[in-house]
Amino acid sequence: MTTPDDDEPTGVWVSAAGPRFEVIRHEAGYRMYVYMFRRGGAPSAERDFATIGQIAKAITNLEQQGYQFDPGREPDSDRTVKENVARQWRSPKHLIGAGILFLVILVCGIVLVVD
Repeated sequence: MTTPDDDEPTGVWVSAAGPRFEVIRHEAGYRMYVYMFRRGGAPSAERDFATIGQIAKAITNLEQQGYQFDPGREPDSDRTVKENVARQWRSPKHLIGAGILFLVILVCGIVLVVD
């Protein structure tokens, strides 16, 4: 397991062609977030670990798959997936997109019923 401080396995692990994994300290132990893109975006999954041994095993598995610790990056956030999804839907561009999608589905439904 590669970390700047072997006592605190927190940070960011990246791969050239894969998702980004971030590990933060959490009140119940450690939390790992999975991001589908290397830069930006909302986490697509999260998992809690109660002990250092559990998180160390998960990090070791990542490193065996080719992921490398990125010492220049700090974890983005400790928001939950649910909080990120709720935050995305509050933005006007997402609401406009949802409204347009609703109208397209409504029109397609009407066309199918009329035919």
